[in-house]
Amino acid sequence: QLQGNPGLQVQQGTLELASGQIWSQNPANYSDYVGRYAGDNGTLILSGDSIFTRSNSYLYVGSDAGSLGTFIIRDNATFWGNYRLSLGNSAGSTGIVHQTGGLVRLGSDTYIGASGVGLYDLSGGLVTNFVTYIGVNNEGRGVLYQSGGAFRALGTTVIGNNLGSVGAYYQTGGTYYGSNQLQIAAQSGSYGYFQMSG
Repeated sequence: QLQGNPGLQVQQGTLELASGQIWSQNPANYSDYVGRYAGDNGTLILSGDSIFTRSNSYLYVGSDAGSLGTFIIRDNATFWGNYRLSLGNSAGSTGIVHQTGGLVRLGSDTYIGASGVGLYDLSGGLVTNFVTYIGVNNEGRGVLYQSGGAFRALGTTVIGNNLGSVGAYYQTGGTYYGSNQLQIAAQSGSYGYFQMSG
């Protein structure tokens, strides 16, 4: 077991957990980061039957301007978080999630392209999420690409949220379960696109 205190940071290189557990349960003012500062290029991989439990604060994948973060979930791995998952948090940042298997269970909202560029590539496994924003703020560019697996939205899914945001959801396979609204271009000046071809 790996315990992050006051938070897990993968700034450069790759951290892979093939078994066991990362337990990051810290005060709410400490977050976890995959690619935090300008020039960072960090990758976190969950594989095998590994588990990453994130509670009390956010996980940022690509945080500050000039950072790149990549989060990979595969096999039977599990990521559980009860706070926000943010991809491409700041303008000029890039955050990427590749999920080919396993389980991602989120008890709060997900930002795909908060104010930077965010990509969630889902080809297998299950995502259970509350509110999903794809392209959140001005300059936020978000893409959810689903070719397999299942995406279960317990709350609203918003594609293109605020003025100046751009969001796109391409579904070529897999299943989308929506328990609430699907909003496309929620506010004036936002752009949203949803394409289903599979």
